[in-house]
Amino acid sequence: MNDKLWKTLQYSSITTMIIIAVFGLTAFPRERTPDGGWQYYFPNAFLQYTMAVVVLCLLFLFMFSTFVRREEEVSIGVAKKSLTYIVGIGIWYLFIKWVI
Repeated sequence: MNDKLWKTLQYSSITTMIIIAVFGLTAFPRERTPDGGWQYYFPNAFLQYTMAVVVLCLLFLFMFSTFVRREEEVSIGVAKKSLTYIVGIGIWYLFIKWVI
């Protein structure tokens, strides 16, 4: 197994996700809401969905490379574990959104 390759993929995917998040927070217009938060306005829904899909793909790549480095093998089990974690993160997000 080429650990240097997976380490590079892991770091580059998380760095790219951070850059996308910073770009989204700084480039798009926003205004203050009455409760003290911020309301962001995306130029169109296509851009918003595209950014979400790109971030999900990068999140899968990050999780997959993390588990490949931990298990020291590339297998279907590692891919299933990565998808399970991503689905778990999504369910946790929906639960928190439902509670708040």
